[in-house]
Amino acid sequence: MDPWHVTSDIAVLLGVALVFALALERIKQSALLGYLTAGLVLGPAGLGVVQDEAVIHGFAELGVTLLLFTIGLEFSWNRLRTLGRLAVIGGTLQLILTIVAVTACCAALGLSLKASCAVGIVVAPSSTAFVLRLLYERGELEAVHGRAALAVLLLQDVAVVPLVLAMTIMGGSGDEDGALVQVGRSALLVLAFMLAFYLLHKYVLPRALDAAVLSKNREIPLLLALTVCLASAWFAHAIQLSPVLGAFVAGVLLGESPYATWIRADTSSFRIAFVAIFFASIGMIGDVNWIAAHWYWFLACLPAVIFGKAIIAWLAVRMAGVSAPYALGCGLSLAQTGEFSFVLAQIGHENGVLSTDVFRLVVGLTVGTLFLTPYFVAWSGRHVNLRGKRGRGAGGESGSIDPGESAGHVIVVGSGPAGRTVTDALFGRRGLVVIDLNPRGAHASAEGLHVLVGDARQPEVLEKARVETAKAIVITIPDHNAARQIILLAKDLAPDIGVFVRARYHRFANQLRFEGAHVVDEEEITGRTLAEEVQDYLGLVRSIPAGDVT
Repeated sequence: MDPWHVTSDIAVLLGVALVFALALERIKQSALLGYLTAGLVLGPAGLGVVQDEAVIHGFAELGVTLLLFTIGLEFSWNRLRTLGRLAVIGGTLQLILTIVAVTACCAALGLSLKASCAVGIVVAPSSTAFVLRLLYERGELEAVHGRAALAVLLLQDVAVVPLVLAMTIMGGSGDEDGALVQVGRSALLVLAFMLAFYLLHKYVLPRALDAAVLSKNREIPLLLALTVCLASAWFAHAIQLSPVLGAFVAGVLLGESPYATWIRADTSSFRIAFVAIFFASIGMIGDVNWIAAHWYWFLACLPAVIFGKAIIAWLAVRMAGVSAPYALGCGLSLAQTGEFSFVLAQIGHENGVLSTDVFRLVVGLTVGTLFLTPYFVAWSGRHVNLRGKRGRGAGGESGSIDPGESAGHVIVVGSGPAGRTVTDALFGRRGLVVIDLNPRGAHASAEGLHVLVGDARQPEVLEKARVETAKAIVITIPDHNAARQIILLAKDLAPDIGVFVRARYHRFANQLRFEGAHVVDEEEITGRTLAEEVQDYLGLVRSIPAGDVT
């Protein structure tokens, strides 16, 4: 394999994806649709420009792994535990009801029972990567309907193994006794997987993270996080679980630490490129020529799949106890077939269960539903009227600021002596958030403060601290360049926020004032204080005028 051929394929794919994404953003559409379109245009059914599809799909799998890892950083075990009943009841019902309904419809259209059941299995899963990405971008992942969608999607990922086994058995390459043995083996491996991660979370990760962060080399914690992410994804794949599920669990583990925001900010830049490749690779699978030749089947089946899945998901989560408006929002979010549908369809096609035409129709429907997913997710958000009504997580967790309780809060950047003085003076005020690169500053969390370990020069860190609703930000770090960057970023994200900053050296004070900050000039204050002390010592009348420190 020539590595430069692969490099050229990736460069062309990203370049065309960029063009389509920019074009769609200009008309206020999701950039994800641009990535899908790039794949359709450049794939084998389009212009055939991209040649090495296997390598592209490899990069795509890495992209979705990183995506689910960063989404996992948003969660904690406590939050996930609350999804248990919803996942088991809602997710199981959604899969069973979808398979039964699709099987019945296909059988009525003349397909054999085996082929009909295979189509039901392919259509049943929704897209974990696509839906969670959209909900995350819209800030709706913690909403009631977002949490319901997450619960169903996690159950679907766990169910990939039995779905693959069922598809294999229908193809005649397996038997029922062997399947039972395989299911039992998989169950034991899942228990081993969970035990291994419990031990990792309890005894290994805290020490490893502390050692990595205290090394004062910012690259070390990032390398540790990526190692945990990729190793967990590989381990899940090795025991025939979904790799993205392993990556998500790894993110949850690291999300329990005070370094979650820091890790998320550092992984965001290259994660975006991999995610673009992932969605473009999904588009490459679609066969636009076949769809054009059989448009009547495509147009007949597309709305049936979308509205059928939405109704079934709505019914499933309603039976799990979710109220009707939020259940409908969840149903609209899950009204597509997902990335694992491609895998299941490929197995069914290779085993002879699905004919070529049925296979191409199912793949085309999957791509078509993904194209429509951004609109349905947006519709679901508007339907449940989420403004100001997002679900609240467990309060007091490091790295998690409650949007309802934080409005009008104060952000303090730095937990050194100056930062501690500010937090001590403001202690007891509702919504005090501390951001610091030094993990030792996390001791403030024991005093009832919200703490984020991260770099306040990163937009994601300030957004996590909800700077857009903050009343003021106090920058106590001595580095004037870093302080200036934080001022500019804070003013960009929240133009009306009050900014207070220390100027360690007098020559930088006017520059910081020019950026719109209230400045405390340390040299001026130090000189005045020293002069006053000397005057008091000598018994002189104080004659130093009060300077303007703002």
